[in-house]
Amino acid sequence: MPPPSAWTDLVDEVGAAGDSTVLVSNEDFGRANDHQAGRIVRELGQGRPHVLMVARRYDRLLPSYWQELVKGGEQMAYHEWLRVVLQPTGGPRHRRIWLPQSTPSVVERWAGHAGLDNVTVIVADEARNRMAPDAFEQLLGLPTGLLDLSAEHSNRSLTLPEAELVRRINHVFADGGWSGELYHQVVQNGVVLRMRRAAPAPTDARVPGIPAWAVERIAELNRQRVEGLQALGVRVIGDLDLLDRVEVDEGTDPEPSTISLDAAAQAVEGAIRMALRRERKTARQHAKALRRAARGRGVESRPFTVRVRGRLARLRDR
Repeated sequence: MPPPSAWTDLVDEVGAAGDSTVLVSNEDFGRANDHQAGRIVRELGQGRPHVLMVARRYDRLLPSYWQELVKGGEQMAYHEWLRVVLQPTGGPRHRRIWLPQSTPSVVERWAGHAGLDNVTVIVADEARNRMAPDAFEQLLGLPTGLLDLSAEHSNRSLTLPEAELVRRINHVFADGGWSGELYHQVVQNGVVLRMRRAAPAPTDARVPGIPAWAVERIAELNRQRVEGLQALGVRVIGDLDLLDRVEVDEGTDPEPSTISLDAAAQAVEGAIRMALRRERKTARQHAKALRRAARGRGVESRPFTVRVRGRLARLRDR
């Protein structure tokens, strides 16, 4: 989490732009409560805010959302998690997804501070991957085609076997009582990052969509969202009817028991690389602490420094 000074720096940077148009994009804004939304509009809006949000079909959003949560430590299997979040009410998992994804409520929350005329909803169209970029370019007065999507492969989704491997690693971390810092370094920056940078195995299945038992509930949520947006009269770019669709996916085993050898090797490689980096950092910190202690006692520390440098050199060679 960034320090409070980072927010102050951002506000100052936006203010320094003067009359220029500034785009500030952050997925966490969708989770802002009423007080936080008011502060964001007040301090970043500079008296002329415009709030832009993207609405995606729930049957496409939910599988993707589960995968993102797994990369952050989620331990529930996909169908188990789906049953929890599709309940009418629930605990932290339920609130975590519906606070930012109940679009009419999000619109009301932000319109209360920015004004309904200053809120726009873009409907994501899975068949037109340039839908959202084109809308942003139009609203910002940018040349058509300026926003380049060609680099998106570097941020690819995990396949289902990859996601299941990470989920089971999450269980190991929880059972071991290991720290969140270690998880971030070894799993998120090691295992997950290495797998995402590699091409997926051609035989790997994607994360499954919506099972038959969940279709009725998804359809109900779809209707509530579309009717809510229509009642608000908010500006919409795209086809609202796209949000009222749900497709069934019964062909994929939601908990596969195998993963390709290449994917497993990439995961291990990523973990080892981050473990070595962590070890090198610890060695440097330890060396600095001992040098400070030696100087405080008036002890010559050069021989120790030579030994530490030798150890760091060996770590680099691994």
